Order: sequence, then structure tokens, then C-alpha cells
Amino acid sequence: MNRRFAFFLLILPLLGYGQKSSVLPDLLGASSPQTALLAKSRIDDFIQNLKSSNSSSDIALLKRVFHRTQKEFLHQYASYADFSEVFNSGRYDCLTATSLFSVVLSELNVEYTIVETNYHIFLLVNTSKGEVLLETTDRFNGFVRNEKEIRQRIGRYRQGLAAGADTQNSYRYHCDLYREVNPGQLPGLLYYNQAVKAYNAGCLDTCGELLLKAKSIYDTPRIKEFVSIFLRSIIESTLDDQTKLRIIRQFKGVTAPVPPALASL
Repeated sequence: MNRRFAFFLLILPLLGYGQKSSVLPDLLGASSPQTALLAKSRIDDFIQNLKSSNSSSDIALLKRVFHRTQKEFLHQYASYADFSEVFNSGRYDCLTATSLFSVVLSELNVEYTIVETNYHIFLLVNTSKGEVLLETTDRFNGFVRNEKEIRQRIGRYRQGLAAGADTQNSYRYHCDLYREVNPGQLPGLLYYNQAVKAYNAGCLDTCGELLLKAKSIYDTPRIKEFVSIFLRSIIESTLDDQTKLRIIRQFKGVTAPVPPALASL
């Protein structure tokens, strides 16, 4: 199988989510204690600085949040970056950037919506001046207020045409996702992205562990498709039969098309 798996290569929002967020520790679940402390300290200082600056309107505040978050944290785009890399090196992808904005907006009591499509995740924010789409991987043109442009961007995301997406060499999902995600489900998406990264690197055992963690938090249709391909790869791998059986049994009960080769084990 030559096609590589692709997940989110861009950005996400959720109506009614403007309360304080407690998801930061879960987003940093796979990070070291030192990184977790660094992240919390940087977030706390950043939020205090934002609160101390006066804004003439909610749209002005949102614009300040967008540009300052980009300048402070998001320095280099890197597919499948870990969330901890946002704080250690400034490396990010659409999912980790969206997770960061989710934390910041929640701390500022800004209502937002997280939306996922097959290959993208982005933020929608309701303001007194209308809806704003936040494209967190586009620091120059990612603050989108024009209603027509918002519709056009969402249309491209749904077609898998997000910037940076390798649609020619990536697996094409059969599901058609366009739905809201709550902040508490973001850790599951982060685990899923890292499972995809491990799969593409040929680390099948690690991929399986991460995929199970992702499923326990947020069981998406994308996982069901991935499990089918993952199990087929296990069968076709050079792993010994005992290891293959151990991994396969961990996914017992997962609803997914079962590769025919499974029946022979």
C-alpha cells in the first residue's frame, strides 16, 4: 500500500463554548511534566496580557487574539506536530493550532465552534459583526469575515482542498465529515493524528496503541476506516504471528470492514 494516511492538514469551532477551558492538561497528556509547566505558565501570562489590553469591540478583541497568538506561539508549520511542540519550538499544524486557540478563546470567554471535515479542522466565531472563520495556519489571510469567502473556504475544506493537503498521494476517506467537535474531544484527535504519523513511519505497534487511546476519547467514522487499513497492514507485515494476534485482539468489537486475511488467524 503506497498511499500515506492524511488527517488534518489545516484547522476547527463549537457553538456555545465560551466558558473557561480545563482541557489544557488533557491536550498535554503525552508531554513531560516540564513541558506541561512551561505551557501553563506561557498560557497564563499570555491570557493576562490579553486581558490587560483594552478592546473597542468583540471583533477587535478577536483580531488581537488571532494575530498575537500567531506571533507568540505559531512560528513554523509542520505536519503532524505534537501539541507540546507549540510551546517548545513553535512548530504546529492545523490541529495543534486549533487546540491552542480553543484554550485561549475559552479562557477569554469567547464563544466559538470547532468544525472537522475529512482533512481539515477550523474555528468559527460568532461576533456582534457576524461570523468569523479563523484559519490558524494562515497568519496573513486567516481572519475571514466576508460571508461569501467563508462559504467558499468551507466548500474547499469539504472537498479536501485545504492548503498543504497532498490529495494525490494521500488516502481518500469514504466518510463525508462536517460536524462540530467539543474541546474535550480534541485530545482524541491529537492521539489520532499521532497514530497516523506512527503508521506512516512504519511503527505499527505504536500506531495501534495511539489509535486505541484516540478511540476511547473520540470515536469518529475516520477511525473505523483507519482500523480496517491498519489491521490489513498488520496482517501483511513481517511481525510474528503472536504479535499480530495480540494487536488484532485489542481491536475486537471495533466496527470496521474486516480484512479477509483476519479470518485465517
